[in-house]
Amino acid sequence: MDSVGITRLGSPLSLPQLSIVIPALSTLDALETTLVSVLQNRPQDCEVVVVLNRAYDDPYSLSGEVRFLVVREAQSLAQSLSAAVQACRGMVVHVLAAGVEVDEGWTDAAMEHFIDNRVAAVAPLVLAERDDVTICAAGLGYSCGGRRSVLAEGSDAETLAAKAVDVLGPTHFAAFYRRESLLKLAQAFDPAVGDERIDVDTALQLKQAGYRAVLEPRSRAYRGGAEMPRASAFAAGRGAERLFWRNVSAFGRARSLLTHPFTLLSELFAARSFGEKCGGLLGRLAAVADVVSLRRHQRRLAEVGQPGLAFVVTSTGDRIRIDAAHPHPASTVKPKQPAERRYDGESGGRAA
Repeated sequence: MDSVGITRLGSPLSLPQLSIVIPALSTLDALETTLVSVLQNRPQDCEVVVVLNRAYDDPYSLSGEVRFLVVREAQSLAQSLSAAVQACRGMVVHVLAAGVEVDEGWTDAAMEHFIDNRVAAVAPLVLAERDDVTICAAGLGYSCGGRRSVLAEGSDAETLAAKAVDVLGPTHFAAFYRRESLLKLAQAFDPAVGDERIDVDTALQLKQAGYRAVLEPRSRAYRGGAEMPRASAFAAGRGAERLFWRNVSAFGRARSLLTHPFTLLSELFAARSFGEKCGGLLGRLAAVADVVSLRRHQRRLAEVGQPGLAFVVTSTGDRIRIDAAHPHPASTVKPKQPAERRYDGESGGRAA
């Protein structure tokens, strides 16, 4: 089995285009469901990486087809994904939650978007089941008041346009990321915001770095038995508040502060019990005390700059890098001479 200290093997030309990452920190039954689906339908130029925090017996002898990355200290999705990004060799990292299933060719349309260097993430359309057109996720949204939302959740897939559109980012049920872009961020998958919100935290970091994210409806995955991580009310509230204060300036400080109380009220009404209400509020209060760490995170993001704005793609598909403005070159065109001063090249006399 592989360890965290995996190094790249071979020349850059031998590296795969795609690394399919399956974090498996809980049930192994869900992992095996996804592995069977992926191995039956995987594209040619890819590697499959499974992240575990304990030994795996590999009852089906898959070690020749799958890289098992054991990260014993990984107790969260954020930690497992951080280790996977360092170990992966592909240009694009495709995260699939354990339990998600796929069909043949599900990566093709998503991979096309990475021709554009401004695109750092692609959200596939996540449906409930193969025979159920109910949408589980069509990308992520985030309000200035600090509310994470899953786009088109519960809608009918037949009503969704087939055209790719820009979104904030993908959920971690299924997500495609440009690996190079993740490595440029301050911390692409930060445990501080909690596993429930690391997908939107990653999306917000990429957006601030100038990158785009798109929804690709032709790329489809099926949620099946996959579940997103759950945390206590206290941990969820603390992570949500940390995320809000990290991004309060990005949406406009005045506007964010005015709308944030309404987000808190809606959470209180949605909480199932008095204990959840109290736990969430206490978690948010605890996060406000982390002002120093929040400012540190903002400084680190500012240091990243906006590398996603460094490229444009022309209508012909050419990728052009945008550098700083260049001085206007001196003109090399000779001024036109009056007709009476021009000479005929053959006779050497003046032109008539």
